[in-house]
Amino acid sequence: MAWYNFDMPIQLSDDELNRLQENSAGIRCEDHTTKRVYVLMDEDVHSKAMAALREQQDWKAIQEGIEAADAGQTMSLEEADVSLREEFGFPSAS
Repeated sequence: MAWYNFDMPIQLSDDELNRLQENSAGIRCEDHTTKRVYVLMDEDVHSKAMAALREQQDWKAIQEGIEAADAGQTMSLEEADVSLREEFGFPSAS
């Protein structure tokens, strides 16, 4: 598997550039060998979409944590300390 260097972008064809200018949300591209579909889009659009996805995932994780706490699925700080020390092989606090 080849390593892709993000510092050296692939040059787009005139057709791809024209289609991107017509559709700023991106264009679908299909690998003729695997039939796998990719979306080609402006880097700023991609960055904003990924940031929005991360924010949505963070909010979901926070909500799940709140629900677990409300359901009593918690442990004391001391229990967490012991558990983490055992998991990572740190000496006991005592």
